[in-house]
Amino acid sequence: MPEIVKEFPTDDGIGAMLWKKIYAMSYAKQQNKLFEDTPLKWFLIHSSDNIKSEDDPKYAEMLEKFNNVLLNPWKDIDFDSIPDKTLCPHIGLGWSHAPGIIAETDFLDYAPEFNKFSDTVHNSIVIHIRRGNAVPENPRYTEDKFYFNLLKDIPKIIQDLQLDNPRVIITTDARNEEPYTPVGEKQKMFNCQPYLHKDEFGRYPTTGIDIDLLKSAYPNVEIIDYLDTYDAFILMLTAKVLIVGNSAFSQSAGLLSTNMVIAMPPKEGMSHILNRFKNKVGQLNKEGRYENSWNQ
Repeated sequence: MPEIVKEFPTDDGIGAMLWKKIYAMSYAKQQNKLFEDTPLKWFLIHSSDNIKSEDDPKYAEMLEKFNNVLLNPWKDIDFDSIPDKTLCPHIGLGWSHAPGIIAETDFLDYAPEFNKFSDTVHNSIVIHIRRGNAVPENPRYTEDKFYFNLLKDIPKIIQDLQLDNPRVIITTDARNEEPYTPVGEKQKMFNCQPYLHKDEFGRYPTTGIDIDLLKSAYPNVEIIDYLDTYDAFILMLTAKVLIVGNSAFSQSAGLLSTNMVIAMPPKEGMSHILNRFKNKVGQLNKEGRYENSWNQ
């Protein structure tokens, strides 16, 4: 009986849901099994998405783009016509422990095979800084001083990776710290999560970056915070060097990247699985300093 792998479906941000999909696809590829896709139907809107509500046409457009962002070698299979199929019990939806993530990670090396944009690359170092609803007490938050130190090491990264005058770009969720009001009851419910506390007007805090501090470390750095979620993802995915953040959004791009990826250091509250990238060439230490992969 053929075993079908399916991702463990959740209602979450785009990055978290995409990561679980790539994870399940990679396992299916390694184990020579079939993967049956579960299309995304909902996602948690962040303030940086510039989407007013779930009725906003941009909401459906974003879902459509991300439902087609991966190269899916199983997409033309009629799964309803497969007799005696069973759900793979070892991972994803079929595993007994939510959210279907297992200890092994070697199969994630297959993730770049699902990159539709492997022929596209721009001569840039793209740094993702997770902000928006990642407030300082959240494990995903990384202070600006960390990125100050990283930017100080950009000349070392350029030399070490033999880059030729690359652009250095920071992409981030939000530049300012204006409070955010979720629209719709389900969006409001999913904003009721650890580390987020609304004020008397139903608004949630957001975080930004200290642009002056970061530019003092590397004056030529470009701050790009005006892209929508899809365009920001493609910017990271097609960068010659991607430096991921503590975010499933950029970590999904890192999994898929056929270029070079620099990982974050281990951090309490963050799973080590999220730093597994086939094309990893280096890692940052806890102060944000660059360490190449052969000196680790």
